[in-house]
Amino acid sequence: MVLRDDSRDEVEPTHRATCIEDLSILPIDEIIELESRLYISESSIFDVLIHQDSNLEVYLRVYSSECVEVLELRVRGCKDKSKIILEALTWPEVSRALVEGECVELQVPAHPPVRVKEALRKLGLTKISVQAYRSSHTA
Repeated sequence: MVLRDDSRDEVEPTHRATCIEDLSILPIDEIIELESRLYISESSIFDVLIHQDSNLEVYLRVYSSECVEVLELRVRGCKDKSKIILEALTWPEVSRALVEGECVELQVPAHPPVRVKEALRKLGLTKISVQAYRSSHTA
């Protein structure tokens, strides 16, 4: 919250505060960089890769308008990692699973935001960062 210029005792929401709260799992400098890059793009839905290792990808699907809103967390495991991902189907955070060949993808809705944080914790991902992003043509 910030004080309004015309009155010392009235407060108003901090500009773009909800945008930052929605992405609070990322370092603030990465949030600012991501917002500035996506804001000038012609697309509005992006997949932001936040973790990748052998046969496992974790990314946020985001919607970019005035700010960047997280739509969902997606966890994709292939080959040996798909078995681990299938075990996560019992998590209350998971809303949907897609099977494609040797790969399994879980979807975790972003609201309430604690769902994403809890899923990341269960995956053992405490430190994440933006590694890459791509335009997504499907929601």
